[in-house]
Amino acid sequence: MRMVRWMCGVKLKDRLPSKELRERLGIDDIALVLQQNRLRWYGHVLSGVLLKMKVGIRKGAWQMD
Repeated sequence: MRMVRWMCGVKLKDRLPSKELRERLGIDDIALVLQQNRLRWYGHVLSGVLLKMKVGIRKGAWQMD
């Protein structure tokens, strides 16, 4: 938050809430960003696992219909 305060030109003494500063700059909450990244990573991993299950290591070895 130090950089966000610096970009807004606000000192800690001004006692503005972080939410207001993020709204000024159009920045999402860090918890939301982390959650989106985790879900994107999970979708990537899940698609790879499903692809392996469908194709199989050897032809027809794992085929699940």
